[in-house]
Amino acid sequence: MAKTIRNKYYKYLTYENLMKAHYKSCKCKSNKAEIILFNLKKEEYIHWLYEELKNKTYKHRRI
Repeated sequence: MAKTIRNKYYKYLTYENLMKAHYKSCKCKSNKAEIILFNLKKEEYIHWLYEELKNKTYKHRRI
């Protein structure tokens, strides 16, 4: 019988983990315009993302 994993979403949803994910995602892309613009307000954007994920109101959209 398979194991059921519950309540792990909120355990790993932290501001620090989102910052780590951002650093890993832009490791070799630091010269791209989108990354430079994002990094200008990085803390604000990641805090917004954290709140959206925590409230389960985040909608993925292509920019």
